[in-house]
Amino acid sequence: MAAVAGEASARHPRQRLVVVALALSLALNVCFVGGAVWARLNLPLDRMDKAHWMQAVASRLDLDPQQQTAFEEYSRTVHARSKQMHEEIDPLFAEAWTEIGKPQPNEAQLGQDFDDALVKRRAFQHDVTAQTLTFLKVLSPEQRARFVEMARERYPSWAKRTHHR
Repeated sequence: MAAVAGEASARHPRQRLVVVALALSLALNVCFVGGAVWARLNLPLDRMDKAHWMQAVASRLDLDPQQQTAFEEYSRTVHARSKQMHEEIDPLFAEAWTEIGKPQPNEAQLGQDFDDALVKRRAFQHDVTAQTLTFLKVLSPEQRARFVEMARERYPSWAKRTHHR
């Protein structure tokens, strides 16, 4: 039987070459896909988009069903509030850039547009802080510490700042 197989492969070296090429291609594709999946799952928190960061938070906090419900509500609320904030401030920034592009920009109008945008942004930050504190109340002290650690990893520049008032 081995002699027949050897004889067949000797007659068809191209088939053997094709089989080897296909096997190498398959191996490389598996490695590539595996690497892509691994990289996506192990992406640093500060490089994740908001949706993936929220998923990472939920999985790393090991939430019980009540906490999971609270987290989903928190996530929905923060997302909706963020969307609302952008809907409110994006036109102000667009208006400011239009004004900046004019030969004689109205500095008072620019200042007002930026002030209005900052007021809306600050209101958003207050709302999200209140929502975050509400969510954190349902966590254990260990989970709360892990959440804060993850937030600091997500925004490393914030964690480095120390302001004293």
